[in-house]
Amino acid sequence: TDWLEGARGRARARELLEEAQSMTLNLARSRQQALQAQQRARAAMRSLRPTDPLFVKEDAWSSEDEAEAREAEAEELFREVVGRARAALMHSPGLSEARAFLADLHRRRVEDAEARGDARAAKEHMASLAEHDDGRHREFLAAVGELTLLTEPPEAEVQLFVAKLQARRLCPTPHGEPQRGPIQGHRLPIGSYLAVVKAPGCDPLRVPFVIQRGERW
Repeated sequence: TDWLEGARGRARARELLEEAQSMTLNLARSRQQALQAQQRARAAMRSLRPTDPLFVKEDAWSSEDEAEAREAEAEELFREVVGRARAALMHSPGLSEARAFLADLHRRRVEDAEARGDARAAKEHMASLAEHDDGRHREFLAAVGELTLLTEPPEAEVQLFVAKLQARRLCPTPHGEPQRGPIQGHRLPIGSYLAVVKAPGCDPLRVPFVIQRGERW
């Protein structure tokens, strides 16, 4: 009986996963339409002038309303897809295909959120990605990049600072101890940094840089 129930659960899980997978094309199309609507709305609002007649302003406001509606539709469809995949795992917790599907889905949302500068959404989807990852996204989850900084003279001192939000302002905070150059392949968490390079007889050199996920600066 237990074996039969397990088989039924796995069969239902696969049905739910197939439903979720079949919806991904519509999900991508819906997301693209939402992004296009947002671009149109931003362009319309940027072009507005205080002296524009009311009907021109109403057209711009209508574009904003359409963008919000498209975004809501895309989010609702995303929740439906995720809901089916999660339901598949409830019926069969060991269904690796469902976990992989959810991990891939949330990774795309992390990338999308980061591209839009939406840190809150990126954090939420990153947590879901970590929950379902089977190891394929380990490097992505590490959220690090690499720094190479060649100095002249080679033994110049380098102090790294990371930009941290304090009192709603980005402030440079020392990151690690000062080190001697050159710096090669130094792994750093993603973020905005400042390198202050000092050498005897030279003015200090300030080098701002940004470390992005999986990239080398």
